[in-house]
Amino acid sequence: MNSITGSLLFHSEEVIAFELTLRALNDYHVKEVHMPKLPGFYHHCEVLDALIDKNLPTLHSHFKTC
Repeated sequence: MNSITGSLLFHSEEVIAFELTLRALNDYHVKEVHMPKLPGFYHHCEVLDALIDKNLPTLHSHFKTC
């Protein structure tokens, strides 16, 4: 999170960087990635799996066979 917030601070004003950091933590499940048992990590993996299945079905089937 430090690198993300640092990059936001470098490219925008402090208030905007703070607001974007809060939105990332709360709206996009970034906070859950760092919780015990990593519930946000598994959520993001499921979303990525569904997107690959929908948009790249050949690649998805290849991943399932490996």
